Amino acid sequence: MLPPIDQGHLQARAPGHVVSLDGGMIAIVIPSFPLPNGFTAAAADLMLRLAPGYPDVQPDMWWFAPAVRRTDGQPIAATESREVYLWPHLAALVAPPQPWPVAVRNRFARELPGAGPEGTRGRREGPRRMTTTLVLPGTLADEIATAAHNPLECAGVLLARRVDVGGEDRLLGRSLHWVPQAAYKEQSPHHMMIRSEGYVGALGAAEADGAIPIWFHTHPGEGGVPLPSKHDRQVDRDIADLFQLRSGSGVYATLIASPRGERFAFSGELTPEGGPTTLIDRVWIVGERWRLIQNFARQASAPDVIFDRNVRAFGSDIQAVLGDLRVAIVGSGGTGSAVAEQLVRLGVRHLLLIDNDTLSESNVTRVYGSTPDDISKAKVEVLRSHLTRIAPNLVGSTIQGMTTFKSIAKALRAVDLVFGCTDDNAGRLVLSRLSTFLLTPVIDVGILLSSDRNGALIGIDGRITTLTPGAGCLVCRNRVDMARAAAEMRTPEERKKLADEGYAPALRQVEPAVVAFTTAVAAAAVNELLDRLIGYGPAERPTETLLRLHEREISTNRAVPRDGHYCHPGTGKWGAGDEEPFLGQLWGAE
Repeated sequence: MLPPIDQGHLQARAPGHVVSLDGGMIAIVIPSFPLPNGFTAAAADLMLRLAPGYPDVQPDMWWFAPAVRRTDGQPIAATESREVYLWPHLAALVAPPQPWPVAVRNRFARELPGAGPEGTRGRREGPRRMTTTLVLPGTLADEIATAAHNPLECAGVLLARRVDVGGEDRLLGRSLHWVPQAAYKEQSPHHMMIRSEGYVGALGAAEADGAIPIWFHTHPGEGGVPLPSKHDRQVDRDIADLFQLRSGSGVYATLIASPRGERFAFSGELTPEGGPTTLIDRVWIVGERWRLIQNFARQASAPDVIFDRNVRAFGSDIQAVLGDLRVAIVGSGGTGSAVAEQLVRLGVRHLLLIDNDTLSESNVTRVYGSTPDDISKAKVEVLRSHLTRIAPNLVGSTIQGMTTFKSIAKALRAVDLVFGCTDDNAGRLVLSRLSTFLLTPVIDVGILLSSDRNGALIGIDGRITTLTPGAGCLVCRNRVDMARAAAEMRTPEERKKLADEGYAPALRQVEPAVVAFTTAVAAAAVNELLDRLIGYGPAERPTETLLRLHEREISTNRAVPRDGHYCHPGTGKWGAGDEEPFLGQLWGAE
């Protein structure tokens, strides 16, 4: 290592020079010159290898490099100049623009994602893959957390179905195969050696399940660092081909966990055969609590000052989670628009809005953001326009259509959470399957206003049903009118004919709706999300809340899957992903 220097002397160092700081930190002075699109903090990793002092750097230090960020937590851009940002064991400085040797620029071009000559390892056609999310049901997450708290390193193979959604990967956790104790040749808090029989059987299971095998192990200790060591990298090189070939997946993936409180911190990578290695960016846990954990090598930015009151209530970590959640809202009427506005004001910045309808005159009294000038416009566009005025940085997508069409239902594969705010039974049948087949939790919202024969309001009933792996679906709860759902799937002409012949129920007429009541139920649904993230409710959370607003009463319940039903864990449908038929149901022509 080079001798320690004062942090203030970094400006005088040449770009690319590796220095050490007090406390064992490493500093890399990175130039700011034009690079191909897709340049991120991965350049720090490369820069450390190019730097003059690299051969003398402690072996495992440079694997911290992907964590380099600007002071605001965002990736380092090639054209920017920023001050030193310190992170445990690493600091990086982006120096002002200056000329660099052509050979160095070319090496960046070869090794950075999204650029390089044909055949160069690390090259990717088209835009970089944006995000890879590992989704875990609570049971698997609990197993990983328990292992992370083991004082000895331990390992296993996590099987996950891979779903590619428009360039983003979602890995749906299926099962975890632990290395038997007899297969450990050595095992200590800092080291382990395992015989191949400890994991080869899991590779066959991965092939049979159509899953990819993720090599999982722990770095114990509350202060443990879940980043690959030099030994880990050697193991990766030794077993990657075996994992890719024996599983038939053509993919080698890794996951490292260290304990953090009751849960765990992680890092992970995904390496397709012959392709570039990308990070597993996030772990989304859907159990009694919902937790979104960022890769240990990434740093969250500080919350915007506009969320100061939120942060005072539930902390900056939850605020960061809200900003990173991908949320879909199916239905943009009185309930859906109220949910959407509350989410955006809470800090949600990734929304997918789905609704088939256009705004009618009577909708203006309930749909947030609508005015008489919006009549006849698509509800989703009216709502997105309104939400963008509240949050100009909102990443909002819209689909004018129905989730009963397979192509539209497939768009929901890309999100972490769905709010069901639709009033049709056929749509609810589709949403009910998401928490099982895609491990995507659903908060389904319903409201019913009842009147007597004189037209006087006598009942205001709201329902918030939370669907997660392990909870009974809407069918198990008898929350879907199956006859009406079947009728809704038919064309208007078919429905009328069958109803006239007595073979299908007549569909309901326009239902009464009042903004005060739709908003109240929407608020209760958003409260359910916050409780699942923050954990201020009971440890054993109900999966349904019933509101009888006219009687000022609230009741809750829990329901489990029926034996043999698709949502039951014994059917093997948890995390089934893209297997056909999609969501385990038949789809009509579009």
